[in-house]
Amino acid sequence: MANGKIPTVVRNEFGGGLTGECAYKWALFLAENYLFDFDDPLLYDRFMSIAESLEPKPGKPVVASFHCKDLEEEILKWTTSQQSS
Repeated sequence: MANGKIPTVVRNEFGGGLTGECAYKWALFLAENYLFDFDDPLLYDRFMSIAESLEPKPGKPVVASFHCKDLEEEILKWTTSQQSS
């Protein structure tokens, strides 16, 4: 992610989930941040798996509205910690 900045949260206005691009950026950001988390090494794998499934590729449809409890919980955690800083 660029300069370690947290991604913005962008939601699909019809489905209410994250846009595919937003979910992809968040999943990459979280995977990078959990790469060396020895308390829970599976977090890297979890978010990298999400990022790989959402990765933009030629001929692959873009996800319009992405819903994932794990991703939503982490986004809430990261955005809440940024607001209290």
